[in-house]
Amino acid sequence: MPLGHRAILLVGRLFFKHAMRAAFDLTSDDVRDRRRRLMDEIFAAADDALEEQPFLTGPEPSYVDIGFCSLVAPLLASSIVFAQPSRYANGRFASFSGAFERLAGEWPRELLEFEQHLANRPCGRFVERMYREWRNKRLV
Repeated sequence: MPLGHRAILLVGRLFFKHAMRAAFDLTSDDVRDRRRRLMDEIFAAADDALEEQPFLTGPEPSYVDIGFCSLVAPLLASSIVFAQPSRYANGRFASFSGAFERLAGEWPRELLEFEQHLANRPCGRFVERMYREWRNKRLV
């Protein structure tokens, strides 16, 4: 990242943090609970689809599967994003590899529980399988 961008982020991080919290209402328990219910509904629909077929939209992978996996993978930090080696972003972020072990004592309990619950769902296992088996393949 260019030095000028780093300086802007360093100086502006407190402003950005406050603006993001306000824009996304990150402090409201009610909003948090509604968002969690919405995520659970989406994961349940994906689980239902995967109980009937190997991919979300049928017998072959599609861009829907790729989009779903790319959005859910960051929620599976220990097994995809911060795993050793990181399978996220095709391993381009070297600092991600093994970060889960380095941050293990600092990881919030609620986040660990959420990730474990997601990893045990059919849709979580699907995302992990897609990253393991399809990460570098081309769809035609």
